[in-house]
Amino acid sequence: MGDQEDAAKIRRKKGMEMGFMDEVAAFTKGVGQKAKGSYDIVAMNGKVSSITKEIRGVYTQIGEKYYALHKDSPEEALADLVDTVNSLEAQRSMMEQQLESAKAAAASVPLSAQTPLASADGANGFCEKCGAPLPQDCVFCVRCGAKVAGDGE
Repeated sequence: MGDQEDAAKIRRKKGMEMGFMDEVAAFTKGVGQKAKGSYDIVAMNGKVSSITKEIRGVYTQIGEKYYALHKDSPEEALADLVDTVNSLEAQRSMMEQQLESAKAAAASVPLSAQTPLASADGANGFCEKCGAPLPQDCVFCVRCGAKVAGDGE
């Protein structure tokens, strides 16, 4: 009877091993399916984001075309937005003019000036980076923007 008991134990052991292996296989299959599902979700999210970005771009184009056609006589529902854009356009235009004036002023400063625009004792002198003369008490060069060395530096 000992052999029959040993055989039964072996069958039970094999059955438990097979059950464990079946559980591992099922778990692995589940992990694979979950990973594929996660990948599919990420891929779909990417496509949704891409389409959303494309829609925003088209909205921008519609807005720019509408503004170009109706900036002088917008529909009442859009008048506030068009007025805001008109105001911002005017601000930008004024700042661009100021920028051009500043560039022209900086470009008109001669690099080979004999006398700096600094105080008589030459406190500021010339810019160490570009050689432009430095106005009295300036902190940054008017031509290149380099920081001017002060008394304690």
